[in-house]
Amino acid sequence: MGTKLKAFLQALWTKLKGYALVVWNNAGVFKVVVVVGGVFLTVIKFHQALINLLVSSSKSLYNSTQKESNSLQQQENANNNVANQLVQQAEQLPNSEKPVSDDWNIGK
Repeated sequence: MGTKLKAFLQALWTKLKGYALVVWNNAGVFKVVVVVGGVFLTVIKFHQALINLLVSSSKSLYNSTQKESNSLQQQENANNNVANQLVQQAEQLPNSEKPVSDDWNIGK
């Protein structure tokens, strides 16, 4: 490493130690811990609030799509029943008709 860079890093380290010493002596450990802990707890609570918002939104979306899905399933079942009845009626039509005899055109 260059001597200038080494000197710069030593000066920076000395300043940082000095700042840390001033904070330690003036503010005390308790104040620093309280501030850092408060910031940490605020971040955690904000994170939890965002997660709760996302979960409730997802749950609401799931419930609404489930209701719509159930409604569409009931409609499909009703349409299938109507179609099945029409097929049964169409299958019974040939049985209800009188067969045509060979002399259908005699006497006209």
